[in-house]
Amino acid sequence: MRAGLGLTQEEFGRRFGYSQDAVAKWEGGQVPHALVLREIAATAARPTTVDWLVAARAKDSEALTPDERFLLKCFRDLDKRRPELARDLLSLFSDLAEERKSRRYQKR
Repeated sequence: MRAGLGLTQEEFGRRFGYSQDAVAKWEGGQVPHALVLREIAATAARPTTVDWLVAARAKDSEALTPDERFLLKCFRDLDKRRPELARDLLSLFSDLAEERKSRRYQKR
């Protein structure tokens, strides 16, 4: 997507408040923060959704399971009906992921 916009990693990262290194990690397989995915989807040149971004990433590694597709559909519906709740859920999932990551580093 970044290359399609004609942006360098640094330019793309700056657009969302991240470094070139962060964008390189995203392109290398690390998934960005859920709120960043939402912002990227909202500012894309063509109509794009978070589920499209996630599904596009999944195509690179593995297909989404039926449960994952169901969750993406539910989130998309929720985002249309109650965007504030969708933002809260994204924040919660992000916090949980950070907590899990922190615990993993503490075990090392």
